[in-house]
Amino acid sequence: DAVNRSLLLPLLEPGPESVILVPIRSRGRLTGILYLASAPGGPAFTDADLRLATAAAMAITIGLDNSLLYTELLTSLEFNEGILQGLGSGLLAMDGQGVVRKINAVGLELLGLTAAEVLRRPLGDVPILAPLVPLMSRVAETGQRLDRQEVELVRGNERLPLGLTLVPLRTASGRIEGAIANFRDLTHVRRLGELVRRGQRLAALGEMAAGVAHEIRNPLNSIRGFVELIQERTAGEDRRYMQIVVEEVERINHIVEGLLDFARQQDIRLAPMDLSPVGVRVMALVAAAAERRHVRLGNRLPEECHVIGNTGKLEQVFLNLVQNAVEAVPDGGDVMLSAVAREEGGVPG
Repeated sequence: DAVNRSLLLPLLEPGPESVILVPIRSRGRLTGILYLASAPGGPAFTDADLRLATAAAMAITIGLDNSLLYTELLTSLEFNEGILQGLGSGLLAMDGQGVVRKINAVGLELLGLTAAEVLRRPLGDVPILAPLVPLMSRVAETGQRLDRQEVELVRGNERLPLGLTLVPLRTASGRIEGAIANFRDLTHVRRLGELVRRGQRLAALGEMAAGVAHEIRNPLNSIRGFVELIQERTAGEDRRYMQIVVEEVERINHIVEGLLDFARQQDIRLAPMDLSPVGVRVMALVAAAAERRHVRLGNRLPEECHVIGNTGKLEQVFLNLVQNAVEAVPDGGDVMLSAVAREEGGVPG
């Protein structure tokens, strides 16, 4: 019976004159019983005592319900805070007066701010957040959701592009109380876009290079043919010069082939080779320019310098290096081409 109602029971056996049993309920469930016994030999409980005990049990029930509600509220707040801080993007909430009420850790890190610099301050009073004011105010005033918005903030000495989604902040009754901004850094996205555009430009350049290369090869073949005819009719030093012209035409042809390889995106073919003849040819090609600048050239490459590489590419590299060196040193300087043998990994042998 105590499960359903309060009871005042007289006792016939020696002991208390009477007892009071009052059920304690919380949210419709029995959670306990308030048990009161009168003192032995003392006056028995009356209906007034029963009503007082019932009122006490009701107060206990209210206290239990409030305690449960408070615990649930704390759990809910911790749960919501966990979601807020666990977001991979920044989140900022502004109330109807334009005051920042919430910002998560990701947002603070992204903006380079501390909570004290943002929370409970008008949005417009935080310099870096000024570009957000028009958008968030618009959402707070109209209740309109804004997707795929972009703004550029100034963080120190750098610019920070942000992508935003803005939604109105509503109460449980649906009344608009401000605005929420979810934002992320677009720096990497813009960088990726620039890489895509660069790739497109390179593809277009490759197509142009292929066209130009084909146009260059035709006159090159004619030049080489006529030089070889002249070479057959010359002797001595002039014949050697004609041979240099033929070799240079061949090198230009290799450069043109390189342009075609670039257009076709082919890999450079590597093979065992001797670097010494490359050094000899490079020095011969630069000799005239060095003589005009009174620069002394020296070749200290070993007689046999075997490497894995591409003859044409390495010749172009060494030619560029030596030409730059000749132009960089003062008149009367020295330019030396040398090589040092190393084991794999760059450790001197």
